[in-house]
Amino acid sequence: MRAFRTGEASVVAPFQYSQIIWGCLFGALVFGAPVEIHTLAGAAIIIASGWLVLK
Repeated sequence: MRAFRTGEASVVAPFQYSQIIWGCLFGALVFGAPVEIHTLAGAAIIIASGWLVLK
């Protein structure tokens, strides 16, 4: 929590993007929900844009 309070948003926010992947994983494993290609494509775009901001 301290990192989110003291760090710049552009630096710490990309770590929250992993929640999309974890949500897909838990949804598939726990609830048997299929992971759609649109979800994976959207997650890839969001994660790539976060990496571009860091560079």
